[in-house]
Amino acid sequence: MKPCRYLNTILLISVLCVTLGAQSGGQPPGERLSDGERPSDIVLPDITTHIEGETAAVDPAAVPVVQADDPVPEVNTLPSLAEVRIPPEVYTSEEEKTAALKGKNAVFIEGTAGGGYPGVFIGAFSLFQPLGDRSWRLNFSHESALGYQNRMASRGYFDTDTLFSGEAEFALSDSVTLNLAGGYDTVTVGMQGRSDYYYNSTAQRIGVDAGVFWELPAGFTLSGGMDGRFLNQYMGYVGSRTPDVYTGMNLFILEPSAAAGWAGEVFSARFDAAYRLDALRDPETDYGHRGEFSLEGACTVSGFTLTASAGVVVRSDGTLLIPFAVSAAADLPAKTVIALSGGMNARPASVQDLLRREPFIRMDAAGDTAAPEESDWFGSLSVSWAGIPGLTLSGHADFLKTASGYGEFVSSYEAYGTQAASVSGLFDRVIWERTMLNTLLLAEYSYKLVTAAAGWRAHWIDHNRMSAPRQIIGRVAVSPESGNWGVGIEAAAGLESGYIPEIALSGFIAIHKGLRIRAELLDIGTLFDSDGRIRAVPYIKRGPEAIVKLQLLF
Repeated sequence: MKPCRYLNTILLISVLCVTLGAQSGGQPPGERLSDGERPSDIVLPDITTHIEGETAAVDPAAVPVVQADDPVPEVNTLPSLAEVRIPPEVYTSEEEKTAALKGKNAVFIEGTAGGGYPGVFIGAFSLFQPLGDRSWRLNFSHESALGYQNRMASRGYFDTDTLFSGEAEFALSDSVTLNLAGGYDTVTVGMQGRSDYYYNSTAQRIGVDAGVFWELPAGFTLSGGMDGRFLNQYMGYVGSRTPDVYTGMNLFILEPSAAAGWAGEVFSARFDAAYRLDALRDPETDYGHRGEFSLEGACTVSGFTLTASAGVVVRSDGTLLIPFAVSAAADLPAKTVIALSGGMNARPASVQDLLRREPFIRMDAAGDTAAPEESDWFGSLSVSWAGIPGLTLSGHADFLKTASGYGEFVSSYEAYGTQAASVSGLFDRVIWERTMLNTLLLAEYSYKLVTAAAGWRAHWIDHNRMSAPRQIIGRVAVSPESGNWGVGIEAAAGLESGYIPEIALSGFIAIHKGLRIRAELLDIGTLFDSDGRIRAVPYIKRGPEAIVKLQLLF
């Protein structure tokens, strides 16, 4: 089957709606199920966002807090367009405006339904009350792809993702707030006929989070939380299973935490304490314990902020680390912002993130903890200039070097480019000691209806094999201030040979208040490449997709 046959039936209008200006949104700490992991739109970072998407990066403008549930974030400057999928979109600004008109206790329903070539189905809905003393939200979504490019689902080229989640915030009084969140997510990916043992790999996650925040007089605050997560990986077998064949992994994580803080006009301080219990069944139950204490302080004077933090991490396996960080940020004349930071961080490895990145992996630990400690010496620098109306120029650099042998928890392909085992089709998990220098140069310009951005992203020294070492990235979007329609294009091209250009087109039109039709054409670069885009040798990504969706909010 040749996907080109379908092009004349596809609406080639673009990815970017009115919110496609350079923006970035903060994510809550931890591995919560409600966090979006596959963005619906490709967003270049704003001038304070970090550059690195494949491993770890450090935000120079942020206060460096060393907490057990706050790993160095992963930020994709321009994600692989073949991976851009469509979870439930949220009209954030529109819902708040509508709520203000209808009353703060208004309840809304948001939905998305669509599908396309080849065998893509998308369905999602949300019920929410965005404002008021008891704001809450319930989400359900299901997405599936049956067949990749010209390869059939019956041969293992398929994936499904089902999510149910909820969150609520209750104002118990003028000074006390209670936050609750929970969810269930299951992801199944076909083995693409590359295994003699398995036909698919499934990862399930169940999470419950609770937290309370108490605002005291004179700028003091107290907070506490309890997070629990259950992660389960299991394999679908071909025929009968022998005792020596890998079966999967079960991991339970419990994380209580507490914090006390004070903030004045110039100075602020915060103390954090956290404990983490890992219970891994493999097949016997092994327990791991982790404790962390940290203290940070900040000073802000006339647009200049200086922050310092230090802590101690202890683990039941004998690990003892002293993470610390110092950062400074300043607003300079001529609309120039500069931020820099450095130190040593420490965090437990994210099993959830690894299973999301690489489902074809053996997670058995042979009695070892499933989430070993990761630690890096780091330094970062970020500079931006917006001296001309509508134009922003920025540069970012991050340096990371494994500290004390506590390397990054990745698949063998990510670290060394090692192919999956020929019989099982699975990758090994490894502890990767690496030295990385990641840079980004970015120019963004907006004028009337048009927003454009172009940049150069590079990974020097060591780099994750799932990304191109050096890429040119770009975006052009056209959308009026009313937000009634929008078109655009995004692209990324690797400078080394063997990398297929990544191109995405999509767009939308509002046909009624709260009702939109959206069309997308993803990963056009693989339309004429029969081998497909490599995910991790020998596995490929979905390839080109043409999708039409109906989005509504009422």
